[in-house]
Amino acid sequence: MEEKRPFPDLQSKAEKVLEKNGWRVLLNADYIDPVTGKIREKDILATKARDPLKNGEFNYKVRLFIECKCLSEKTKIDTIDTQGVMSSIENTILTQNMSFAEIREIERTKKFHFYDAYNKIAKRKDSKDLLYKAENQNLAAFAAFRKSHPKERGVYYLIIVCDKKLKCKREDKYEEKCSKILIQINTIDAAHKLPHGRCFIELITIGQFENLLQEIEKDIKEIDFSIEFYHNRRLRELEKIKREIKDDRRFY
Repeated sequence: MEEKRPFPDLQSKAEKVLEKNGWRVLLNADYIDPVTGKIREKDILATKARDPLKNGEFNYKVRLFIECKCLSEKTKIDTIDTQGVMSSIENTILTQNMSFAEIREIERTKKFHFYDAYNKIAKRKDSKDLLYKAENQNLAAFAAFRKSHPKERGVYYLIIVCDKKLKCKREDKYEEKCSKILIQINTIDAAHKLPHGRCFIELITIGQFENLLQEIEKDIKEIDFSIEFYHNRRLRELEKIKREIKDDRRFY
């Protein structure tokens, strides 16, 4: 698989789409690769701050770690269909310092967008493959960020934006053009310190990028709703305990 240098035009297009949709954008941020120790650049880091309780009690950040890739016309990606696969996948949502119960429930009910928005999963290849390089750049930047922001409460997405539709080759050798593919990551070592050792990276064309952001917005609203629900349930439980204590004191 061949790669061209990312054109500034592709990065600029992605930046404009992000800003249009209310994301704060940081371009070409330096980070230290946790595996090699070398200083590298992250194409785009996009951020949204959330305050679902409207009182600052449970602020968190949503961050998109984005690589921009211009692909050769000859690029082909081996894929498998997601049918029968996604229903068995769990613990792939990337979070830090978020309540486990809230995220676990969202994941259990498959309410995150990648459970039904994709019908193709890319096969991983060896280190000569373009996807391998792009994946590891994203994973390295994500690991470096979490190392330098250990106290942040956040939800994270890893994304590769490419300049054209992708040629997908199915297991039956049939080829077709695709505008979005999921890359399933399962790490066997602790180099990138992935939660649960696995995650998804989303490979999408620039033409479908805004649609992806809209799907992510739905995820965020689902998270906000869940946070508010569990927060209010906790308040009700505390109020019940207070009433029970008050009643006990009356008895004595």
